[in-house]
Amino acid sequence: PAGWPATWGTHRIDILDYRAGEPVAADYAMDPEIVNSPLYADDMLESLTALPSVSLVMDMADLDIYFDDPQARGRATERPVSVEWIYPDESARNMQIDAGVRIQGGAGRWEYMPKHSFRLFFRNQYGAGKLAHPVFDNSPVQLFDTLILRAGVDRSYAGHPGSVDAPRDHHEATYTRDEWARASQIAMSGAGSHGTFVHLYLNGLYWGLYNLVERPDGSFMTSYFDGKKADWFTASHGGAGDGPIDRFNVLLQLAQQGGLQDSAAYATMLEFIDPVEFSDYIILNWYAGNRDWPENNWYANVRNPAGQVRFFEWDAEDTWHPGTVNGAEIHLGGAGFEGAPFPNVIKQVFDALMQNTEFRLLFADRLYHQLTNAGALSDAQAQARWVSINAPVAHAIVAEAARWGDVRYEAPITPQDWQAARDTVLAQMAGNGAALLEQARAAGYYPALDPPAFNPAPDQPPTMGSSPGYAFDEPLVLTFDAGAGTIYYTLDGTDPRTPISGTPAETALLYAGPLTIDRTTVVKARLFDAATGHWSALADAMYYPADASSAVRITEIMYNPLGGDAYEFVEIQNVGDRPVDLSNAYFEGVDFRFAPYTLLQPGAYKTMVSDFRKFRERYAHAEIDGVYGRKLSNRGETLTLRDIEGNVLASVSYGVDQGWPLSANGLGDSLVWNGQGDPNQAQNWRASTQINGSPGEEN
Repeated sequence: PAGWPATWGTHRIDILDYRAGEPVAADYAMDPEIVNSPLYADDMLESLTALPSVSLVMDMADLDIYFDDPQARGRATERPVSVEWIYPDESARNMQIDAGVRIQGGAGRWEYMPKHSFRLFFRNQYGAGKLAHPVFDNSPVQLFDTLILRAGVDRSYAGHPGSVDAPRDHHEATYTRDEWARASQIAMSGAGSHGTFVHLYLNGLYWGLYNLVERPDGSFMTSYFDGKKADWFTASHGGAGDGPIDRFNVLLQLAQQGGLQDSAAYATMLEFIDPVEFSDYIILNWYAGNRDWPENNWYANVRNPAGQVRFFEWDAEDTWHPGTVNGAEIHLGGAGFEGAPFPNVIKQVFDALMQNTEFRLLFADRLYHQLTNAGALSDAQAQARWVSINAPVAHAIVAEAARWGDVRYEAPITPQDWQAARDTVLAQMAGNGAALLEQARAAGYYPALDPPAFNPAPDQPPTMGSSPGYAFDEPLVLTFDAGAGTIYYTLDGTDPRTPISGTPAETALLYAGPLTIDRTTVVKARLFDAATGHWSALADAMYYPADASSAVRITEIMYNPLGGDAYEFVEIQNVGDRPVDLSNAYFEGVDFRFAPYTLLQPGAYKTMVSDFRKFRERYAHAEIDGVYGRKLSNRGETLTLRDIEGNVLASVSYGVDQGWPLSANGLGDSLVWNGQGDPNQAQNWRASTQINGSPGEEN
């Protein structure tokens, strides 16, 4: 095209047919073998409108970062760009913002891979300091400092060519492996990098299919876990990011010194790492057979001064390898890459934790929880997620095949090739959980004893902190099937095994026959071998009546307390008869977000406060479930609690006059919901019966 460079710089290295110093051939055209094909020509317009489009417009001279030196890094390579979102069916969502842009990635910068990734920066120097836009439909976050446009790199049609002895087969590309992995981490733990697919245009030219994703850095953590950006330390395979590194270093030191057989040493280690989240992270990468990990492709964050390190999925494209019946592959790497800033930190932490008996059994529990029944990596759930993520790409791939499908082959890769690649991975997921359990058992990571099988088995996915579910219409008869050994179970949500001693818990019951369940009940069971003292992994399920309800209400508000704003609080209660998952649920009106694995049991309360120390002085025995930012308005406002997907769980618009209790406005009382009627109506609220209210308990 006029004004565009005829070549894209020069090759820097010899690889296959490319020679260092030779010019890089420019590639702007859509392949006529796809565009004019009777199979695909009529689908091109539908393909280009199957996804939102992102348009990047910048001075041609500033495209030197792409065409002349894509290897260059740092702030000096950042160029001003206009970014526009265009929605084919929702023009009201269209928007534009000025930003900065750089080339993104590692291997994908090489000239022999002509489709590069981009990173967008939203800074005050360009206009708005943040992007304010609902980029991801399944995320509550709508403010962004940065976003990544992932090209697909190795698992794309323009990816790494491989070597003479091991050429890459780009027909296996789906563009969705990494998106599936990040979505799976969210399904497993409630937290992870969100993504979506878009068509990208560069100065008006179609540039292909891109995966637009969040970068799990300090800004990301403040959005999902609160705090200030300065509180968070970020690390990755590439090195240390912003923030104080102290707690991350302590985690490494504890892992390297070992000795976690000792219960006290293990307890200290858990101050720096969440064993459940970390286990799920390991399991996910094994399940997908991630071979470019853990030496590479990871992010980690820790909040100072007292947080736990969290690891996040990143660039999980080297998964689901062709030629294998299933995808599962246990892999922890070796010593790490030479010169790596944190040589195989994940392996060090995992190996250290595995020294402890309690962690070994917890890890087995998480394997069974995630891989079986209705767990996030059970066949049905893993495959459903794969189908859902690939659905929009199925139409968009026609345009991508036309744009880049002929880079590596004389005959272009076609949409039919993409469909075959998609279906291959789908087939690999069938039985993959069972395959990983057997691999884990052979490697010593899973007990010889199988857990008791529940009949009927739970068929509803578990929430972050709860068990997989099963709804019944009439009293249910539950039985357990197991091999040789003794089945211990509980009906109160406790573990039938006592930690450390390994003896049956006081709450454990000995299974002797069928159980009748007629109300919401959490059942947990293990198989025990008395001769060896060994236990199976934990099997758990929540059985509940089909008409059971879960309902959260804002039940008490102290918005103008005696002594000032430091004594404010907001109380919620589960007034239903099923647990409610509050993982990453967040308030609008005050600045607060619940942590992953937060569960609100029927009848239970949670109290959020404005000042921990002051609240504790006044309410010595009340439980504090979190500290929020931004004070409550003394003139009335709307408080809304939303779940991780943005759905409203509870909402109230309180006032200070027109029937709202006057004594709650600075005279010592709190607002208390009377348990009936619309919470937005003043007549359904009263003043507390005791001065200063009663946070966390019935008033």
